[in-house]
Amino acid sequence: MSDLDKILLTTVLTIFGGLMIHVLSQMFIKMFLEPCIEYKKIRSDVISHMSFYSNMFDSKLRADDSDDYRERYYKAQDDIRLSMAKYRASYNSITPLILARLLRIVPSFSDFESISKNLLTLSFLGSIKHDESGYNEQYNLAKETLKLLQVKGY
Repeated sequence: MSDLDKILLTTVLTIFGGLMIHVLSQMFIKMFLEPCIEYKKIRSDVISHMSFYSNMFDSKLRADDSDDYRERYYKAQDDIRLSMAKYRASYNSITPLILARLLRIVPSFSDFESISKNLLTLSFLGSIKHDESGYNEQYNLAKETLKLLQVKGY
């Protein structure tokens, strides 16, 4: 093998190696890092909605409520339910999910299921409460959800 062949082979292998590193790094960014960042943003939105609508968790609509209050009530239900749906979608879009769990970017699957179930229950606000004995039930459910979301202070 002549020196020219060695130079050409080294050049081709260097370019091919650089191209492979670039392709693999772009796959890692698109399949893992960007979904993890999106998950963190949506997790933040979930926490914001829970904080903003916390005063409505135990409320029920009554016949004498104003139209403005009814509109806010339904918007709260929709926002919490939509944030739950986005949370589920962002969690499942991370590949490989096991790596995200090992790095503690996302909760375990059982915690994820509990968070989703709690958010769905909270999205009904006080409308599924049958009696006054469970007054703090929704607030306790919200606190449990925030703990599972690893919010400091809960």
